Amino acid sequence: MPPICPWEMLYALKGNFKLAFRRFKRNGTPSYLEGVRFTTWYYKLEDVIKMLGDDYEVLNVRGLGIIVPPPFLGNFVQKHRALFKKLISIEDSIATKAPYYSWADHFMITAMKIK
Repeated sequence: MPPICPWEMLYALKGNFKLAFRRFKRNGTPSYLEGVRFTTWYYKLEDVIKMLGDDYEVLNVRGLGIIVPPPFLGNFVQKHRALFKKLISIEDSIATKAPYYSWADHFMITAMKIK
């Protein structure tokens, strides 16, 4: 998950700055899932690729949630079906292009071990 997510930054418009900018914390951010507390870190794509090192060749990068609203926005899909379909179409056309995949809620890296 990259350190910048425009969708999360929208929370600042509602006055929730803690949630809007949580990805900027250097020491990770507390997260909760099914009653379990843990720390989540957000990484730039370049940092993840560096972590893979010379043993891997990056084959593909795809952004997930660049312009398609994330599930936490509730019933956006039900209220705006036609718009949602258009956003999916646009996202599919830019999801594998820089710099768009770096702006996504998540990115997916496909890499092949070469050494």
